[in-house]
Order: sequence, then C-alpha cells, then structure tokens
Amino acid sequence: MSRRYLHGGAVLGTLVLLLAVVTAAYFAGWWPFAASQRPGLVSVHVTPHSESFFARNWSYYLRAVPAENPGPRPTDEAAWKELFPGMAADPATRDLLQRLCGGLPTEFVVLDNEASDNALTKTPPEGFAISMRVINLGSHKAKTVEGETLFGLIALGRATLIRDAGSAGDVAGLLKAMTDRPSDGESFGLAVEDYMLRHGTGWFVVGGPIFEQGKLQQDPHEHRADLDRRIQAFAEKSADYYDKLRGKK
Repeated sequence: MSRRYLHGGAVLGTLVLLLAVVTAAYFAGWWPFAASQRPGLVSVHVTPHSESFFARNWSYYLRAVPAENPGPRPTDEAAWKELFPGMAADPATRDLLQRLCGGLPTEFVVLDNEASDNALTKTPPEGFAISMRVINLGSHKAKTVEGETLFGLIALGRATLIRDAGSAGDVAGLLKAMTDRPSDGESFGLAVEDYMLRHGTGWFVVGGPIFEQGKLQQDPHEHRADLDRRIQAFAEKSADYYDKLRGKK
C-alpha cells in the first residue's frame, strides 16, 4: 500500500508540474496557437505584405531661387535633365528616401521613357523592401507671371514587399493604418527639394499643374531648417505606419 501510495503521489506531482508548465506556456504565448485561442488577445501572424502605386503625367515646374548676387547656374533644361540621374547616383538621396520610407531598405531607380506601368510597380529586387522609380517624360515651356517657365512631366512608381509584416487580428486597426499611408508624392518631393538645395543648382522644383507665384526662401539656412523640420515630421509618420504594418504597434 505504501509503495502504491508513493507511486501515485509521484504521478500526481508530475501531472501538477506538467499542468503548471503548460499553463505558463499558454499565457506567455509559447504554446502553439495559444494566442489565437485566448479570448480577448490579438493573434499576430508573420506574412508578406505587398502593395504598389504609380501615376503618370505628374507636372512639376522650375523656379529660379532668388539671390542678391546670383552666380552661374545651369539652364532650366539642363537642371531638369540632370535632376533624376543625379538623385539616383547620390548616396545622401538614397539614405533620405530610406528614412522617408520608415527605415526599410529602399532603392531609387530612373527608368527610360519607354518603360511600362509594370516596370514602375514590379516587385522590389532581393535586398530591398521598397523600390521607388521615376521616368522623365519630357518638358515644355509656357508663359507665366515670372516669364517663360519650364514644366516637366514624370511618371512615379513605388512597389513594396515587406516579407516579415505582421498581420494583426485587429482588422479595423490595420485598415486605419492603410488610410494613414504616407504620400508617395510628398516623400519624393522632399527628396527632390533636398537634392537641389544641397547641390546649389539655383533652381527650385515645384509640384503642380498650375504655376503658383509664391515667395521662395532666399536664405538657404532658413530653407534648410524648414526642410529638415518637414523631413523629420514625415519620417516619424512613415516609421509609425510601417511599424504598424510589421505588427510592432
């Protein structure tokens, strides 16, 4: 009797210990499917997230940067022609675009003007989560209140593939994150403005189909400070958006 009692007590103790371990694992989220089975808790699964965007015939125009003693500057045609190849070859521009894309690995590519819409949105290559692509569709000149002004047309595309995105069970929260997506046009415009300011081209690229005569900042230091504030605000918004997609918030 005593032997059976000791044996039964050992079995009971083992079962109690096993139950305690399973319970702890369950509530810690280690047990398979525990999170999805626990009421009131959100299940998070790691799944790829893929999306894309493109637009054609976006219009930009060039305005001369005001200066008390303007030095030599390229023609507006030359500034427009060299803008995008210069950005693609500029390490600081690539770093900035990555910052504006939530810190995810980002490439920037200039495509020839024969490229298709599919080329603008094809999946990013290995090593990149985001690809931004631009096509220079040419330019024309038109009379404005500032005289003859160069208007350029572009096609802009962006493709995203986040391989470790977290798809949360909170569908409403995920949909809200999608509606809060940072503007591709704004991030690209900030990168253009940064490039032209850093390289002192003497020109300022303004987006929009209609020429608007607004005051341009004459002091480059004030312009730099203002641009840095806008870049920081956009980068914070973008980081928040991509963190939500990856299940980090």
